[in-house]
Amino acid sequence: MVIGLAGLIAWWQLAVAEGAYLGRRVVAFLYDRYAGRYDQVKQFHPANDAVMLAMPILEHLATMGNRQAEVRVLDVATGTGRLPAVLLGQSAFRGRIVALDISPKMLEQAQAKLSSYAGRVEWMRQDAQHLPFQDASFDVVTCLEAIEFFPRPFEAVAELARVLKPGGLLMVSNRVGPDAWKLPGRAMPSAEFAALLSRLGLVDITIQHWLVDYDLLLARRHKDQHQNIKMRRLMTHILHDALQYAEARRDLFVAQLSEYLSIPSVSAQPQHSRDIKYAALWLADHLRELGLRAEIYETGSEDDPGHPVVFAEWQHTDPHRPTLLIYGHYDVQPADPIEEWESGPFEPAIRDGYIYARGASDNKGQHMAHIKAVESLLKTAGTLPVNVKFLIEGEEEIGGTHLGPFIAGHAELLACDAIVISDSSLISPTQPALVYGLRGLVYFEVEARCASHDLHSGTYGGNVQNPLMALAQILARLKDAQGRVLVPGFYDDVRTLDAAEREALARAPLSEAGILAQTGASAIFGEAGFSIAERMGARPTLEINGLWGGYTRPGAKTVLPATAYAKISCRLVPYQEPEKVVRAVTDYMRQVAPPATTLAFRALQGGSRATLIARDSPYMQAAARAAKATYGYEPVWMLEGGSLPVVNDFQSVLGKPVILLGFGLEGDRLHAPNERFALTCYQKGIEAGIRLLCECQ
Repeated sequence: MVIGLAGLIAWWQLAVAEGAYLGRRVVAFLYDRYAGRYDQVKQFHPANDAVMLAMPILEHLATMGNRQAEVRVLDVATGTGRLPAVLLGQSAFRGRIVALDISPKMLEQAQAKLSSYAGRVEWMRQDAQHLPFQDASFDVVTCLEAIEFFPRPFEAVAELARVLKPGGLLMVSNRVGPDAWKLPGRAMPSAEFAALLSRLGLVDITIQHWLVDYDLLLARRHKDQHQNIKMRRLMTHILHDALQYAEARRDLFVAQLSEYLSIPSVSAQPQHSRDIKYAALWLADHLRELGLRAEIYETGSEDDPGHPVVFAEWQHTDPHRPTLLIYGHYDVQPADPIEEWESGPFEPAIRDGYIYARGASDNKGQHMAHIKAVESLLKTAGTLPVNVKFLIEGEEEIGGTHLGPFIAGHAELLACDAIVISDSSLISPTQPALVYGLRGLVYFEVEARCASHDLHSGTYGGNVQNPLMALAQILARLKDAQGRVLVPGFYDDVRTLDAAEREALARAPLSEAGILAQTGASAIFGEAGFSIAERMGARPTLEINGLWGGYTRPGAKTVLPATAYAKISCRLVPYQEPEKVVRAVTDYMRQVAPPATTLAFRALQGGSRATLIARDSPYMQAAARAAKATYGYEPVWMLEGGSLPVVNDFQSVLGKPVILLGFGLEGDRLHAPNERFALTCYQKGIEAGIRLLCECQ
């Protein structure tokens, strides 16, 4: 099985993805190796290429009149010279071509094929991530059947646009059809590709069906450079005014957050059901005051009612601007044990630069920062750089069982270009982090039974199996002394980190000393061979979350219990399937159970898969720019150890990238007494929210 899986992964990495996920050198090696067979595999159709590729270029160049001899065309990832061949074969084309590729063998074939056009083609061995040309150098830029195989495809598209002259023509292909899903994080719907080109300043975008698995996109760079400069200046002015507005209303924004935090919206406790409804009403009213259209949607059914969802959107949407959907949750954890709070959990208090209250950091303070960012832009500019929607729900702290069906049933209402979630942490008050992966989760309970009822330990002890002892023996065999899970097949589907990703994770300022200080543990313990950052988000876990049975009250009772119980959870990483993991663990526990022990299992939560987000998404890059401008440092890329099932719901239904940019701190005491949110984090969160909206336009 392992060999078969390894073979399948190798086939996908090398044959389907053509080495794209393995780095530039692997891609170049593969193309060098198969260069001799490339033309036969592709089966070019010159007549079709003349119509689909050459004619649009010639029609564009015809508008240049007698300057056609000065035309410069850049063909990126030229391969064996498909585009140069069809273009140079047209008598109407009198310009010059720069053809570049990372494979020297490909370039050799192309040169030999087009030797009769020596002097009109310049051949370059070069990748597309950092083109060695000045801005606005070419009249036409092309890239065919290649973008999805680049290590950072979105960055490459930006480079293509950068070197295109004002008024110049861009021609690129986009992988579509049934094979597109085999390139996760690289292939995208053509409409989304067109939106990306639009954000890069390209206009007159058209999409044509070209080959079986490809669309062809044509676009022009806007001619009016002065207009682009004016737009940049306008955005700078808008940003400045919004930041000034937020700064001037710092105390007011804290007071409004305090009012919100005073609502005890505890979703887990029925006695707070009215508070849940009031929190939704308060939030909807507040969003309406800012000029947004806000509605409250009930969830669940009459037999299984859920907590309400608050949806809001800017009323003056512009179809030419991207749309961001900002998610948060207004429900909070129970405050118990209340006696350990220094001030009332729902009586917000400010001490030492923090606001203390249940929900301060998780999650009212964090999504309130985005609401205040939108307010700051609307109250100063009267508009937003992008369209904005809010989805703020009331069941996150109890598993969000009704949110998934709500999202699935309201896909059109929630349609967007990217989702923003701030429900995580900064590394420090000045060091931002962008989370690009979340672990999944399975959680179940096991009952070990050895008798029909509790027994006298003196009469039956030594003759009847003790379920507490049996369960302890089973649990002890789940891991070895170094913490590695011993369940057969547990690691079979675990995603392997490449060297570049391990290097990126190593930049996270996590230390053993820091972990010990945060936890009060006496020593670090974890799977050997992996760093703290890798164990935190890139490796799966199996943990015992509860263990009980028999007599546990004061005094002695000589009882042999009939049953013993444990709660077990597994954090999952990409490619692990929840059902498969549960089956492997429960089968193994039955296999190692001592004689006369019967096991029964009960799922406590629906399993959720791990999430992986493309770091080179234009929206993730926009978030990185916003974070750096706000905090002064490049954000650290992180794999988060926790789980957010809503991310899977968003990705499966909406199919859009998710930005995970947290504003809290690790020491905010989430789910514990004296939860807090630093006022500086609140203020910086508002600034980051403003900058993010401006960067995404």
